[in-house]
Formats: sequence, C-alpha cells, structure tokens
Amino acid sequence: MILALLLAASAAAGPIDVRIASDHPLRVVYVDEPLTLQIKAPEPVQVRGFIQVLDKHGKEHGEALRSFQLKPGQPFLQTIDAFGDTVGYYDAKIVLQVAGETVKSDQSFCRLARPNPDANPRLAVAVRALNPHTLLALNATPIKEIWVAATTPKLNEIIRLAEQSEIRVVVKVDAEDSTKSLLNAQVLGKAYGTGVSAWVVSTRGDPIQHNQIADALTKTARRRVIAMVSSADELKSLLNGNAVLNAQEFALRPGPTGGNLLAQARAVAERAGLEQPTFVVEYAQPKPMQQPGHELVHALIADAAGGARLTVVPIETLVQQRRLTPGAVYLHAFAAQMGRSTYVGELPLGAGNFGAMFRENASWRVVYWTKLNRKVMQVHPGSATDVTLSDSWNNPISIKPAAKGVLVLEFDEEPRYFSGRGGSVLAQAATTALARELKVLITSPENAKQLPADLMNLLKDEQQSKSATLSPVGFLTLLQSFPYLEKQSRDDAIDKSVAIPAMAALTRLVESAYILKQERGKPLLGTPQAALKRCYQFRTEYVTNLADNSVSGARSQWLLAEIGRLDRKAKALIATERKTEAAGIASLAEWRARSLKFTALPAGPGR
Repeated sequence: MILALLLAASAAAGPIDVRIASDHPLRVVYVDEPLTLQIKAPEPVQVRGFIQVLDKHGKEHGEALRSFQLKPGQPFLQTIDAFGDTVGYYDAKIVLQVAGETVKSDQSFCRLARPNPDANPRLAVAVRALNPHTLLALNATPIKEIWVAATTPKLNEIIRLAEQSEIRVVVKVDAEDSTKSLLNAQVLGKAYGTGVSAWVVSTRGDPIQHNQIADALTKTARRRVIAMVSSADELKSLLNGNAVLNAQEFALRPGPTGGNLLAQARAVAERAGLEQPTFVVEYAQPKPMQQPGHELVHALIADAAGGARLTVVPIETLVQQRRLTPGAVYLHAFAAQMGRSTYVGELPLGAGNFGAMFRENASWRVVYWTKLNRKVMQVHPGSATDVTLSDSWNNPISIKPAAKGVLVLEFDEEPRYFSGRGGSVLAQAATTALARELKVLITSPENAKQLPADLMNLLKDEQQSKSATLSPVGFLTLLQSFPYLEKQSRDDAIDKSVAIPAMAALTRLVESAYILKQERGKPLLGTPQAALKRCYQFRTEYVTNLADNSVSGARSQWLLAEIGRLDRKAKALIATERKTEAAGIASLAEWRARSLKFTALPAGPGR
C-alpha cells in the first residue's frame, strides 16, 4: 500500500516521462531483479537512445537502446543488461532521440542484495519522523531499530508505525529538555513504556537525576535503560555517584574533536568496577550532503573494533530527498559482512595502513584500507580455506596469486573485506592482540604495585618469549589469578580500580593466547567438556548457596552472564572442531565460576 501511494504521488508530468527503476519510489533495484527503464509519451512517437551509467568507484557502463515506437500514454519498458548482479550506487545519463529532438535525463539508483532478515546489522538509525519513504529505506536494509527523541512530534504515531513494521524503538530522554523532567519521565513511561525496547537517558553526568528518571520511566514496564554521555568525565561522574547501571550499557555521543571517546569510556568504566561494559555509539546529524561512504565505514569498523555493540547513524546517512544515498550501499555491505563477528585484533600491515580482524568461530574477516596512495601488499594465509575478497559494496573481487601460498591485495581508501577459515591470518591478528594486552598489564604502575609478583613475572616472561604462547603451568597461573583478584578486590586488599581492569585484560589475553595455540597445533589443556562440567558444578553450587544466603549484587549478576558467554563460546568452538581453543575458553569459564563465591559474601572493610 505504501509503495503504491508513493508511486502515484511521484508521477511526472511533461511530454516525455523517463524513469529508471520506476517500480520503486526510492529507485532501488535488487540484484535478482532486472533493471528497467520506463519511457512514456502522450503522443505516438519513435524513440531511440543510449544510457550511460557511472558508479561511485568511477566504473562506467553503457548500453544502446533499440529503436521502439511509443503508444500514447502507455509506458514502454526497456531492460538494461549491462550490470549483471553488481551491487552499487549509480548515476545514469539517459539520452533519447525523439522526433528529431534530444531528450536528456540524469537519474540515480541503488542496486542491492536483498537484506537477510536474520542478520545482526550492528546498526540503528536516529530519526525525527517516520514517513513511508523512511520505512521503505529501512526495509531495503537489515536495520530494524530506530532511535527517536522523546520531544519528537507525534511520537505515538512513530511507535505505532514502527511496531507494525517490526522495527524496535529506542526513545531518548534528555533531562535538559524540560524543567519538569521527572514528571515528564513518569508520563512518558506510562504512555509509551510497553511500546519501546529501551530508554536512553541523558543527564550530563548527574547520577541522582539519572536514577530518578530511570525509575520513573520503568515503573509501568521494565525496559533497558541506557545512560547517554558525551565525555569520559560525564561517565566518571555517573559511576562515582553510584548511578543504577546494572545493565552496564552506555550510549556515547562523540564530539567533532573528542578523541577516542570509546577507549576513554572503557578505561573509566573498568576502573569504576565494570569489567566489560556495553557501549553504543551515536553520531550527531551530518551536513546536508552525506559524508563519503568509505569514511563512514572507517568509523563503523573503529567502533566495532573498540567493542561497540551498536552504532547509531542519522537517517540522512541512509536516505535523503526521497532517495537512498551512496551511504546506504556501504551500510548494507557492512551489515552483510560483519554479522555477529567479534574483534580479534589488528593485522600488522605497516604504517598508514589499517587492518582489523574479526572472527566468528573458525571463520575470520579482515577489513582493510590505506590512507596512502594506492598500493599492493602480499599476504600469507597459510592453510586458510574458503578465502574470498569483496569490495566496500560487497561485490566479489578476484585475488591475484603472487607465488605459491602468497596472495596480492590491492589497497586504497575504500575498505575491502578479506575472508577465510583457519590458516595463519587469524594467528597474526591474535599475536598483535596478545602483545597489546601484555603491554597494558606490564606498563601499568598500579599493577606493578598491587598485583602478585609471580603474576607480573609470568607476564614479563611471556612478553619476552619468542613463542608468544603460554605454557600449561603459566596458563594455570593466569587462571588461578581470577579467584584471587576477585577476593582481594572484595576485601579491599587490591583496589577495585586495579583488579577489574586487570581481569578484563587477562581475559582478552587468554582468549588471544588460545587462538594461537589452536593455530599452532599445541596440545589440549584437558578436554573442554570436562572443564565445562566443572564450570557447571561451581555455578550450580553458587546459585544454590545464593538462594540460602540471599546475598548478591551487580557484580555477581555480571559474572554469571560472563560465564554464560564463555560457556556458549566454548561449545560453538567444539562444534567447529577448534577443540584446543575450546579447552582454553572452557577452562577460563571454569575459573571464573570458581570466583563466584567471592561475589556472594559480605563486602570487606570500608564498604
């Protein structure tokens, strides 16, 4: 119905009506559909012509149109065959010869793969309204979440339309929008609480106001509350004021020159006792013209590498003036490529080059580009299988072999997606990640003062080791440090601001080390099934005692969730025959489960 209304409303007047991709108001053509050119005239006339299409990468396509006779008022459809199934954003120049006169028309269109309804796009859009064109733009992508300010006119209509289209709604509440913010929050929670999936609360770092507004919003229906901050100082103020942030989720709104807010916020949160907080990054409104697509993807990859669960972009990044933008094609490719993959580490590609490695079980993906002039680089994938290369629009690219076991990759500012399974590429990124965590742990003055000497010596020995993989004894020492640090932190023997960041870094270190052990064929540290069985026993024992003692808190709840994450990861690795890595992750889950008892006991002195 929406589509039919938009097509009727966009009907053009004039002697010759020329439209490309005429059956979609946003000029979208899916790769499994033919690209058509529609021409209509009020009088019978003979027409011939030519269509020239240029994509945003500079590639040109052209096709002559056969001569044909137009009947009065009846559209003539010409199929354009020059594009195949290539995805992209195109500018078309159409030149027709009609009754001795030249008719020209410049139009743009997008060619997309159909969105995967089960994909995890890692994207949401911020909107100020929800009209039919916006809904069509969202339906053309896997994006199924919108963010909207509570002060937006017709908020109830937006929530209703989104619900009909199975789109989640997150409502942003800013305490500065009204002097009666608490009263407004109560009204909002009562009116819309059941229709939203989460609330985002901005109080400029005021913890008391945050708690009051969060309580008012969730009184009618329990929903996630995400704290919005624009600086690390605002986050520090919230956490130091004991804001109720059990969900450990924050929305970051970076400024134009705010530096790496994601890294700053993570450091602040860990020092405040939140070991692995969840972050969302929301970007402010862009300039009237959309930013170049490759810069958009650079920002999205940096967010994903920094641990962001989601990036929220303005709707103008996706659609402007009732047309999809080039950014829509980049976003579509990003969502299709990244999915549920997690960050491993940086692939060392040399100065001026960027390569971020993500993986999902045995499959890996490197997103790479350069800020230098176009160049080529040789990579050694080792025994990797299913190796593919795609451009920034998710079109396949052929890979050039340089020699046996060596591939040649071309670099420019456009991101490319290099994918495969197994092999040495994953190990290279894990080595970089392991070195990074060792450096963080060893160079911290607070760690040198407060962490156990045997742990610090082990880390230093590992940093100097050429093998860069932990011995079984060294691995056991690391695992045993988790219950120790949990207890010492609870008893105030080690500052929480030291113990929590250390445990976060040690977790990342262990995960990287066991990627390396898997790739290098190191022996198992016991079986993963046995470690998971012990993990289950310790977790069950904790929950049973908790029911008797009724002593729990945010730390206990978070640790249970973290053990669940590790348990699921180990089982997924077992299913993909990565049993060595699975054994390491299962052992990590076990020793974190051994730590649970120290979160359920009364706090130490001074608490």
